[in-house]
Amino acid sequence: MKPLGRDIMAGAILLALALWIAACAPVPWPEAPTPAATVLLPESSPSALPARSPFPPGTLLEYRAQSGDTLEAIASHFNTTVQEIRAANPDLPAAVTTLPAGYPLQVPAYYLPLRGTPFKILPDSEAVYGPTAVDLDLETEIRSRPGFLSETESFAYRKQRKAWEAVEVVALNYSVNPRLLLALLEHQSRALSAPEPQGAEPGYLMGYKDPRYRGLFWQLVWAAERINDGYYGWRTGELRDLELADGLIVRPDSWQNAG
Repeated sequence: MKPLGRDIMAGAILLALALWIAACAPVPWPEAPTPAATVLLPESSPSALPARSPFPPGTLLEYRAQSGDTLEAIASHFNTTVQEIRAANPDLPAAVTTLPAGYPLQVPAYYLPLRGTPFKILPDSEAVYGPTAVDLDLETEIRSRPGFLSETESFAYRKQRKAWEAVEVVALNYSVNPRLLLALLEHQSRALSAPEPQGAEPGYLMGYKDPRYRGLFWQLVWAAERINDGYYGWRTGELRDLELADGLIVRPDSWQNAG
């Protein structure tokens, strides 16, 4: 029988050797996390506005009269004549002047280049001072916004007025929807959302720089005049094209509404 002490000593040596070898063995590095797959989203871009294709001269096009339409205005919009419209629509009463809304017509049209988009931005009811504007509390609307307009004043009609009063008096006198005037002020100078004018000089909040139209009131007057020129010019057929700020000439789409 072997002495117990020698066995214990040998076992201790073997255990120590095993621990030393284990300590010297390389420790495996943790695996690097697999990078998450990158999802490439398609770049967003503004949707192209709809456009109409050219058509042969004299093409008969379907049209439904809009409120306030006259044969003269429709003829102007489609680059044709009242006589040709009457010939294509023999059922038209001889004495007709203003057509009822929705009246169906066949219009012999003659295409003109540089036509604008048929996309309709604003209904007529939102361009004029009508029922949709009656319940608008301009003072509350402007004061509830953080923009500089709430602290702006302007001399209008022989007295100094708050901004909301200036907007109201111009809207009433020019029969323009006050919401449209506020929207233009916000678009041109951030009047409802910024503490100071952005993109426009303080005296020219609508962006029209002319000393005769300096100040909030006169800028509103200028905007209201342009709105009325476009609205009623299209209604009567006198407006046939528009010159944009960059000098581009555009002819409104024949089916476009006055708003």
